[in-house]
Amino acid sequence: MVLVKDNHILACGGVRNALGRIADVPDGIKIEVEVSNIEDGIFAAKLGADIIMADHMSPSDTKELRKEARSINKHILIEASGNITKENVIDYACCADIVSLGSLTHSVKAVHFSLDVEKTS
Repeated sequence: MVLVKDNHILACGGVRNALGRIADVPDGIKIEVEVSNIEDGIFAAKLGADIIMADHMSPSDTKELRKEARSINKHILIEASGNITKENVIDYACCADIVSLGSLTHSVKAVHFSLDVEKTS
């Protein structure tokens, strides 16, 4: 999978340029593009993205993006991400195919462990 994030898009000068840099991705490799508005999402769909990550978009904008993107590619997936919590996740459940919650991992405490392999005869 190839994930084109907002910093990639900014560094390349826009969605078109960023996706142009990965034009030679082999068939079968999914391309996900992070966008923060409907216009860029539609553009990414037209350029062949398989998954569009609607970052920090409202549920209504995410729903509109999904409708517009599906008119371009009926198999495209929409992922809602950014500021989604257990309190508002239900608002995104009906407007996105995938919902990402960073809040699930933001407060997790790390546990130190190791796995040692011993050679036996």
